[in-house]
Amino acid sequence: MNKINYELLDAIYDLKKKGYTVDFNYRYSGMLLHPKGGALSPEDFSLDLEYRFLIESQPEEHSELYAISSKRYSIKGLLFIGYGMIIDNEINAFISKLISQKQKLQGAAN
Repeated sequence: MNKINYELLDAIYDLKKKGYTVDFNYRYSGMLLHPKGGALSPEDFSLDLEYRFLIESQPEEHSELYAISSKRYSIKGLLFIGYGMIIDNEINAFISKLISQKQKLQGAAN
């Protein structure tokens, strides 16, 4: 995981400058909702970068920012997930699939 001590807004700004311009929303049933319509599955994406933001005084509270891309659909964008007391299992499953796909690709490249 890329653990860079960016403030959240700095990270978003930097990633937008690098072409991650689509703001994805998580949709139920393991899909991301594209702002222009349509739902995309984890298999449609590559996980490019991950950022975690922690609140030192409240370690159970954190947020994560994912820079993802799809060669198939020629899009790059951001998926933001804020965690609190309740964590959605479907969101975790979606992110786990992205991480697993990235690890498989890295393993195949070595």
